[in-house]
Amino acid sequence: HNVKAVLDRINRSNNVNTQWTTLWHVLQAIASDTTVVSADAKKVYKEFADELKVKRDAKNDNNLATEKQATALQNALPHYQEELRKLISNLFSSNGFEYAPFKAAEIKSLKSSFINELQDLTILALFLYQPALRNDWADLHLTSKKTGLEPKKNYLYIKGKLMQLIMHSYKTDKHLGEQIINIRPELVKLLKIWIPIIKKRAGDKLSKPFMYTINSKQFEHIDNEDAMRRKIPRISGRVLGIDLSINGYRVLWETAIQSDPGYQQLTVAEKKKLHHELLHGIDISIYYKKI
Repeated sequence: HNVKAVLDRINRSNNVNTQWTTLWHVLQAIASDTTVVSADAKKVYKEFADELKVKRDAKNDNNLATEKQATALQNALPHYQEELRKLISNLFSSNGFEYAPFKAAEIKSLKSSFINELQDLTILALFLYQPALRNDWADLHLTSKKTGLEPKKNYLYIKGKLMQLIMHSYKTDKHLGEQIINIRPELVKLLKIWIPIIKKRAGDKLSKPFMYTINSKQFEHIDNEDAMRRKIPRISGRVLGIDLSINGYRVLWETAIQSDPGYQQLTVAEKKKLHHELLHGIDISIYYKKI
């Protein structure tokens, strides 16, 4: 009922898309029990939503690259992928390792500094070797089965050489439904190295595949989904020289997809399949292409 406090909280951000997302959560909370909030308060939020939608649509239709996006887009997606390949290769070679899965005894003797650096590069690979999801990688559960899965959870399914994302709960799930996304070979190879490390080192404490505090005394999962979102620009700035956010990687991918000469020769079904790997449809994908 404290409309002023809620609107002040929403307007704390100057980004209309952030404002819209926060307001959407407020409206969803109201919808969960419409008897709790007064008609007057609901009217204020509805009018604010109508006003915000006009501003949001105007901003999104003007899909000019920001200064930061323009800087990032000076280099195309393959440039950053190649930079990451070099960094991973250098990490393994400088430590005297072959780029291949470790034996159990070898995992036990790996230095924390090596695992920490490998974790950072693996997190970047999630967004460079694979069409970039939103922050969904932070809340994945490992599974080797496809039956009996919880409908509100997302999974990384691993069976032999096959790896797939089984996505139930994500931003556009009401529109797209369950999505099964094949993990691309280059990322499969890296995850086949990373996942055995966390399984061995975390043991019974294994929770999720990414975001661990790692030192000589500790191998603990960071139980905060937002931690990965905040960490990604820091890793990007340190190792790639540009602080790309998750959205920045999504812009890179959509720019690469839509700029490909063969894109216009694809059927609508083929285009949908490509964009669904980023968990959005063609209608949303056009807003990610910056000019």
